[in-house]
Amino acid sequence: IAQRNSTELQTARLTVQRSQAQLRQALAARYPSLNLGAGVTNQGLYLFSDEPEPFFGEETDNNNTSASGNLSLSYDLFTSGLRPANIRAAEEQLRFQQLDLERTQEDLRLNVANDYYELQRADENVRIQRSSVNNAQASLRDAQALEQAGVGTRFAVLQAQVQLAQATQRLTDALSQQRIARRQIATRINLNESIVVTAADPVAVAGLWNFSLEDSIVLAFRNRAELEQQLAQRNVSEQQRRAALARLGPQISLAARYNLSDSFD
Repeated sequence: IAQRNSTELQTARLTVQRSQAQLRQALAARYPSLNLGAGVTNQGLYLFSDEPEPFFGEETDNNNTSASGNLSLSYDLFTSGLRPANIRAAEEQLRFQQLDLERTQEDLRLNVANDYYELQRADENVRIQRSSVNNAQASLRDAQALEQAGVGTRFAVLQAQVQLAQATQRLTDALSQQRIARRQIATRINLNESIVVTAADPVAVAGLWNFSLEDSIVLAFRNRAELEQQLAQRNVSEQQRRAALARLGPQISLAARYNLSDSFD
């Protein structure tokens, strides 16, 4: 549900699509560009009204229509390394955004799991505090019964009442923390406020982590995307530097153009 509703994850996916389009644009520089244009022009007098009758023996030609067209072809033969640098920068930028999408997905999984475990903890705490309240109520009833039978003291009754009040306060705090945990996970997975979220899985041991600190650090370097992101960003900056230097070098382009123009009545 979180992966489907997360706006942050949707933004990361759209960013990857944008980087893919930028890469296609950079790759298009390998091919020649073809442009085609055409136009028709009509100019003169009486375009929207009737032309007056000409004088005797006079010929009129008040309107003129012309057509034009052009076809051009251009190709960059030599760019001093600008074209490959732009392509390589676009590839590294796409890789950076893909890694960022992976990082966003993993962060979302981690946050939802933590919120879910917190909800389980809050539910269990409510269950424990309710049992404590029930036990305190039973102790108070026993103390009151002993007092009425003449074998108990008033102090024991007061002590049981204090324990019940404390247990009730702890239950109130636990219910408050449960509402906070429910609201937190509902906000994380972007659900409506009217929906009450409860943990379906029972509390159980998820597993044991049998790795040393050094092995854990090695796994983090190997599996997390943040370090690869920084390396990709470094490559992007390097290719941008090469592209900037290439703009200072010579550029050789091949261009061909054909124009056509004609006038007719």
